[in-house]
Amino acid sequence: MDEEEAPQITRSWFDEWRLSPLVESALRERGLDEGAAAWQTLLLKVLIAHQRWFEVGTARQVLESLLRDGDVRYLIHVNRYRGVLWFNKEAFEELLDWLLFVAIITPGADEEWSRAFIEQAKQAAAGAGYRVERMLEIIGLEQQEE
Repeated sequence: MDEEEAPQITRSWFDEWRLSPLVESALRERGLDEGAAAWQTLLLKVLIAHQRWFEVGTARQVLESLLRDGDVRYLIHVNRYRGVLWFNKEAFEELLDWLLFVAIITPGADEEWSRAFIEQAKQAAAGAGYRVERMLEIIGLEQQEE
């Protein structure tokens, strides 16, 4: 298995082996309601698919990579209103916090860069008013200044 393909293959196995219902059931048994269990299961799939997110490239490239994933868009509630793509602050920040956790526990990951990216992404999102395109513009501009 090619190292670059490993996360996507692992993610596809999760579906092929039909692990989602098992994970959701286990989470419900631990007290989560059905919606929360489904959200956490989807989060797990996203974290599997993006387990090497910190190797993608620049901050903008990381965000673009994440936003190309339909599960990520669903997870952070990307929606179009009056021609503008918006996303949910709390869901986005929770995803970022979990991505940081993945980086911290992954041997060889640059924890300092990962922490800086997470902070930069949160600030760009807030500065963009949680609009997708504006957040990407802000991240791109910040990188040009560095």
